[in-house]
Amino acid sequence: MKARLERYGAPPELAAWLRDVGAADAWDGSDKPEWLLWLGAAAETPVEQLLEAVGGVVRSVIEGYPEPLRAPLDGVFANLRGEVDALAAALQQAEGYGHGPPASYRHAPPAGYVHGVRAAVLFGRATEALVAAEARLAAVEGQAALERAAAVGVPPSLMTRRLDPLVLRPVGPGAGPLQQELGYAVALASDALEEASLALAGGHDGVALEEAEGELSEFMHTALEDLRDDVIARLRG
Repeated sequence: MKARLERYGAPPELAAWLRDVGAADAWDGSDKPEWLLWLGAAAETPVEQLLEAVGGVVRSVIEGYPEPLRAPLDGVFANLRGEVDALAAALQQAEGYGHGPPASYRHAPPAGYVHGVRAAVLFGRATEALVAAEARLAAVEGQAALERAAAVGVPPSLMTRRLDPLVLRPVGPGAGPLQQELGYAVALASDALEEASLALAGGHDGVALEEAEGELSEFMHTALEDLRDDVIARLRG
């Protein structure tokens, strides 16, 4: 399983940990939320499903922030599937808070707030990458439908195929743009989970960070519990 995780671009420390660990133990025993993400990706779980779980984790961390500090982060989530320009504007506004709250906010921000901002922005960027991959696939399929329709003399709408959910395939030098975008989306989502753990830990490492990682891992386990058996079976295969 170590070699499989490496082929999918998982972090080296995760691949090393899996050297002597079975699939079920790896899934059930993972105490880092980002490792669950990579295990799911290596099992070719639809990236959209994985990002939904990551989004839930990030929202659980930032939902307790005071409204003036949470508003730009809520804006990111509100525009995830909206207009591309609207999401870009929301991300730009949120990124400005990554250096600290505005001067108009007269109170000390919550401990770890900057990490919470980074988590929201990274998650937004991950969604951007997924949307770009979906658009690329739709464009390719649209052109193929036109060519098939022209060949048999029927309307293109009759030759359009239903697109399957996008999944990450093994990465490497030969990976095309679509897989590169999906790999980028998963990597950004992984970074978002790391920042979410730091935010929950108040910006501290050590025991506080380990406890935060454990709490968010439980959140991920719950969010992905319906996929557990399928992920384990695929990792074993």
